Amino acid sequence: MHTARSIRNPSARRFGTAARGLLLGMGLLLGLHLLPASHAARADDFDRLESAPPREALHYTVFLNTGADAWSYDLRLYTDRTVVYLGTGKVKTQGRRRFRLSEEQYVSLINAFDYADFMHMRDPAGGDSSTAVTLTYTQGSRSHTLHAADPAPAWPKALFQLVWAIDNLLRVGALACPIQMHTDASNNTVDACAARTKLMEQYYRRK
Repeated sequence: MHTARSIRNPSARRFGTAARGLLLGMGLLLGLHLLPASHAARADDFDRLESAPPREALHYTVFLNTGADAWSYDLRLYTDRTVVYLGTGKVKTQGRRRFRLSEEQYVSLINAFDYADFMHMRDPAGGDSSTAVTLTYTQGSRSHTLHAADPAPAWPKALFQLVWAIDNLLRVGALACPIQMHTDASNNTVDACAARTKLMEQYYRRK
């Protein structure tokens, strides 16, 4: 003999499950409806984020401004990780090039600026002013620009490390180098990139 407790009705069980699901769903909807406006994500918020134009995060220029051997390379990094390169004069790659950093590369470069405490870095004195570097970094509403001879013995250790990180991640060696310059009237040449690297290593070891 079966008791009322032992009788199993599949239809009733399915109805009970559906009813509980309906009540739970209504409760969630009611809870979301009662949330303050500050906690509710609106579709137009996402639209604004997706449509916001990228901002310039980094502007890096190195140049030699003397006579026929003048050259420069200019790189701009944007918050969408796009890099725009512009080379003039004796650099290997003249004109404009565009490429994109990976997310890991972008984060690594931003961390390099934070590690160097770039926002509080002052313009270092000394060095040969005919070859110069200008570096501007923007983080949120804050922006800081540094001007210096490139390179110079007075560079702080953190600036050497930062410039090496920039050169590596923004592909300066592949895009701009070698930069062949005349050293005398007999048309002997020297690679400005190699000379710069050697000086930077010498100055850095003295720190």
